[in-house]
Amino acid sequence: MKKTPLKIITVLVIMIIFSMTLGYSVLVQKLEIMGNATIDSTDYLIEITSITVLKKEGEAYQNANPTFNKTEGTMYSSIPNTSSGIIYKITIKNKGLTSGVLDYTFVSTDNSNIKYKIGGINNGDIIAAGESAEVTVEFEAWDDVKNITNAQVSSIIDFEFIPYSDSYSQACTLQWDGTSSQKPSKKTIYGVEYYQISNANELNWFTNTVNSGRKDINAILTKNICLNSKALAQIGTEGYNGIFDGQNRTIQGFYLFRQYILEEITTTFYTGLFRKNNGNIKNLNLTGEVYNSLSINPGTAREYRIYSNDGTIVSENYGKISNCSYSGKMTGHYEVRSNCYAFILRGDFSSGGLVGINEGIITGSYTNAATEFNVTNTKNACNYSSYNKTHSGGIVGTNSGYISDTYFNGTINSTNRVRALESYSYYRLGGIVGSLDSGVVKNSYNSGKITYSSVIEKAGDVQEELLGGAIGLSKGTLTNVYYLDSVGYSGAGTSVSANDLSNLNISLGNYYNKDTKTQNGGYPILKWQR
Repeated sequence: MKKTPLKIITVLVIMIIFSMTLGYSVLVQKLEIMGNATIDSTDYLIEITSITVLKKEGEAYQNANPTFNKTEGTMYSSIPNTSSGIIYKITIKNKGLTSGVLDYTFVSTDNSNIKYKIGGINNGDIIAAGESAEVTVEFEAWDDVKNITNAQVSSIIDFEFIPYSDSYSQACTLQWDGTSSQKPSKKTIYGVEYYQISNANELNWFTNTVNSGRKDINAILTKNICLNSKALAQIGTEGYNGIFDGQNRTIQGFYLFRQYILEEITTTFYTGLFRKNNGNIKNLNLTGEVYNSLSINPGTAREYRIYSNDGTIVSENYGKISNCSYSGKMTGHYEVRSNCYAFILRGDFSSGGLVGINEGIITGSYTNAATEFNVTNTKNACNYSSYNKTHSGGIVGTNSGYISDTYFNGTINSTNRVRALESYSYYRLGGIVGSLDSGVVKNSYNSGKITYSSVIEKAGDVQEELLGGAIGLSKGTLTNVYYLDSVGYSGAGTSVSANDLSNLNISLGNYYNKDTKTQNGGYPILKWQR
């Protein structure tokens, strides 16, 4: 009888212990589930720790000391003359517990005399927990500015840190259907109004709005844009006069495919994201494919004139392009289909890996595109005369403007075949510029590959072939322009070995860094790339 209560107590104690253990396990499991479902903001926390002047050149000075809170910094500068400049160093730190992806926005006052460049870090770079990074922001006069009248520049840089799982590099949102359009939100910074474009629908709205006559509107990209290989109309069909700031983001899947059989007497064609730029395009990366095929099928004995200005970023530039790049493929194909009429063909083709015709300014930009340019006037050819001018370059087809701090690291494959009663064929091809009619090219190089073949037949042939490792036709001014000795063509500029080119970042000027991580085949890269 005395053992019975003891057995009961023992069983009760065991049950209580079991219940407590089970309950604790459930609790722990619940806490773990909640922990995985909730991300503490301290896991990906970025802060500005300092903003200092790294270097001053000439008579540049600060109007006031930089100010900053945790994520936003402001700098106030004066650049009183064209020989002055100022460089800021911004130190940021990941004070969180895990790695995260950097995403920043930078906007300065709209001062047409002053340009800026950012170095040291890119949107999309990953910063480990506890790691610090340095960002440099440099202000100086545009290369074409002779006198400065308003030198004050204020600028805001705003950093954001997002979880690695939402990586900026993968944040190309909204697969575009090719037609949808949506008005983006607006933001006013230093009195300048910008449309904030975050997807292809909004880019399509912006394009249509510019082409409807609002040439002066401005835009900044707030995310990568996916065009999904759908055709987007060219921006600025009658010219673009605003500010388009890509914020070092990428428009992906750009696709332009045009195939025409021409019968018009005079026709001009354009390819590129922008048609005619009179404004300021900067900090923009573009990837995709551009294909332009023009065939002429004469029906009468008359004179035909064809003009084609092929670019990727811009067809014709009269404004400013800075810190831009193109990666992908570009093809220009021009063909005559003759029915034996006694006609005359006059063709003028300018094709560049970035810009077709440049009369403005291009700085701090590059392309590694695979380019192909073909002129073929042989099909059923009999009694006609052909007068063609072809200008093909890795960066620009025809230049009379200013080009600095650019490089080409792609491929050019070009053919020129003409059979006519008379043939006056002018062919100019260069790794950087096809025809440098005038203007300036400085601090630029070609490390790409060029292949060229030409066949010209019939009586009265007059031919000019100017092929250069850097420049085809050279009538302008060159400073610090280089090309690889292995390219197979010489011409204007300086031929260097692969080893010498790899170490030319100092000679090329302060826009470049040494390619220590072999992201460009070991050849110098632009500072904004890293």
